[in-house]
Formats: sequence, C-alpha cells, structure tokens
Amino acid sequence: MTAGLTVSPQCRVIVDNDYGGDPDGLVALAHHLVSPANTVTVVTSSFLNPCFSAGMPGAQDGADLARELLEVIGGPWRLPVHAGSEQPFGERSGSAASAAIVAEARRDDELPLYLACGGPLTNVATALRDAPDIA
Repeated sequence: MTAGLTVSPQCRVIVDNDYGGDPDGLVALAHHLVSPANTVTVVTSSFLNPCFSAGMPGAQDGADLARELLEVIGGPWRLPVHAGSEQPFGERSGSAASAAIVAEARRDDELPLYLACGGPLTNVATALRDAPDIA
C-alpha cells in the first residue's frame, strides 16, 4: 500500500463565466472547485451572448446555476456568487461581479490570484477599467 499524494492549495482563483449556455462553464467551475491545488474564492457570472441562445439567459440566470452547482457538489464552499452586468462593456457595465473581482484582487493573501475566464469578458474589462491597479 502506498501513501496518497498530498496536494495543498497553490493559488486563489476567481472563476468568471456565463454558465447559462452550454455546460462547459459549469464543468470548468466544478473542476476548479474539486481541485486541491487551488482555492476558488469568488464566482462571477456573465450574460450570455444573444448569438448563442434564443432565450438569452442573463448574468443572474448564470449566477443561479452556479449556486445550484455549488449545492450539488457539496463540500465546505460557501462562496460568494456575483451576477455581472446585463450590458456589454461600457458606461453602464459596473456590477457586483466586477466589484468582487476588484475586492479579491486587492485582498492581501499569501497565495497568488488567478482569474479563469470564459464567455464575455465584460466583468473583467469593467474591473480593470474601474481599478487599473489590479492588472
């Protein structure tokens, strides 16, 4: 019998995706959640590009699906899930999601922070516009 390999968290991760279209975003989120090498600290949701869905799921719809996934997977996660802007990048694209990205980027922590993105990059672009120091 061999001892198992112990993997400790090497980084913090913000996962940003649209979650409301095809399941790739939810699969990526699940992967990040169960990976012992990282610690997901924030989940943010984007609107789905209308080109990909007749129903045009919004950022809040994606946030609801991400919360549902967190419940299904179980575990110690009580992660904040923030809905992003329902508008493309522009003057009115500020949101709880972009503010959460800024707050986590500014939080003092010994682990480096990575941002895993899929879907529209409105939340990320807005966070960088509002706080260029986080780049």
